[in-house]
Amino acid sequence: MACKNKKVKTKYPCIYSLENSNGSTSHYALIKRNGTQYGSRNMTKLFGCNTAKQAHDKVLEIHQIIDRGEDPFSIRSSKLDDLFYAYNSTRNEPYKTTSKSQYNKWVKELIGYKKIDKIQLSDIENIMNTVDKAGNKSSTKIAIKDLLQPIFKEQYEKQNLSRNILNSLKIKAPRTKVVLNSTLEGMKESAKDVFKVMKEVPLNDGNSRLLFLLSVMTARRIGELEKLEYSDIDFQKKTIKPRPETTKTKKDDNHFYNYPIPIEAVELLDPNGVGRIFTYHQGTYTKEYKKRITDSKIEDEAGFQITSHTNRHFFQSIMSQHFDKDFVGEVVLSHKSNNMNLTYMTYTEEKILELYEAYWEILRG
Repeated sequence: MACKNKKVKTKYPCIYSLENSNGSTSHYALIKRNGTQYGSRNMTKLFGCNTAKQAHDKVLEIHQIIDRGEDPFSIRSSKLDDLFYAYNSTRNEPYKTTSKSQYNKWVKELIGYKKIDKIQLSDIENIMNTVDKAGNKSSTKIAIKDLLQPIFKEQYEKQNLSRNILNSLKIKAPRTKVVLNSTLEGMKESAKDVFKVMKEVPLNDGNSRLLFLLSVMTARRIGELEKLEYSDIDFQKKTIKPRPETTKTKKDDNHFYNYPIPIEAVELLDPNGVGRIFTYHQGTYTKEYKKRITDSKIEDEAGFQITSHTNRHFFQSIMSQHFDKDFVGEVVLSHKSNNMNLTYMTYTEEKILELYEAYWEILRG
């Protein structure tokens, strides 16, 4: 039996086995034919060979292909243009139009004509350099990477790529620490303004209004909310029970914090719904949220721009004036303290509901 992380010879010539960390076994072949070295090939990944014998038999087929003057390892891949437009056709408006415009502006001319397996990391970096020369911010480069990532990821999973080069692309985005410099009353007014804006978000297939209201009124991360499924909703109790893999807000691996749903959100939920509640990508919601705040010209008293994450600062700062700050930080934000770790379980669901309802009353004015 193969040892972990070490290839072991089998009884078949030039066939080796490797036990993977997850317990599965991959079979490799060291291929040489007509004086040409083709290197070590993962026959399990490339051709689905689950035994050493299958790998050996496949090598014999590969020899025949080589003898015919063909390359058995060439990938019949598609051009990036074709892959992008096919993927983009499945997206919803207005993101379909925005994505197409962005692709045509930055990507199409430089690498759109290339087959995806021929695109190198240097090609992508060249696009990023073009963005820099045009005087654009890092956010544009991040948007381009997000645009291409689903395509490269899918082609890698289909084994049409030996690796996803976008995973090696590093974009240094300068981050400005957001510092709220408001009075308590100023924060309340800003939070109320955000609440009013999000109540007016048009209804769409992605349930943006629902997600934004939950972000404002529960102070949960958009990345967590975006993963919610209807099975996480208790319609009778009007609460959300997050799954362990979707939330950072927890006391420990065995205790997760349920949180109540405000009536504004309950009214937007389908009681007969199944599967995921929010169908767009997390980045899509984040960009839409930012645009709505920008268009509304909402800022805190010191002029700092408000983001979806600011909802968490609002909740913590405002409600800590009325409730124990450790309680607020732990239950809502997962900001831990030694004291809170010892005392949290003494708080009841009624106490947690009281905390949220007090905040909702402030938002509703």
